[in-house]
Amino acid sequence: MSPLQTLRDHVTGSVERGESEAIKEVCTIEICPAEPRVDLAHDVSEESDLAGDLKDCTGQGDAEDSCRYVARAYDVQFVIADKDLDFERRPATEEEIRETCDAIYFDSDSDFTDSDLAEVYLIWEAANQFIQNQEYEKGII
Repeated sequence: MSPLQTLRDHVTGSVERGESEAIKEVCTIEICPAEPRVDLAHDVSEESDLAGDLKDCTGQGDAEDSCRYVARAYDVQFVIADKDLDFERRPATEEEIRETCDAIYFDSDSDFTDSDLAEVYLIWEAANQFIQNQEYEKGII
């Protein structure tokens, strides 16, 4: 069977089963447990869906649901600018994600060994930094 036929069969089968094969937009978050620091590793257009979803993460009330939505709806990738690789970005390990949370939220009683919870906290932190950067650029802060 040709690769094109295989792809066609896969897509047709997915449609028949009602599956969505949409490609998720990447949201890359750079972390640094040593500083500690969290920031988006790429520009985000103010008019994009991602920008709106990040703003929802910093809105009134409990932000956990909004941050979990970002984790599900986007391909969230945590990276570190590795000094040993001339600051090239590499995927962050679960340990580095936990260490970053521990460094930022050192007074928290949250269990950052729960990787989903740690990622939610870092998504919120990146969203908050995104909003602050926007306000700074507009001269609001």
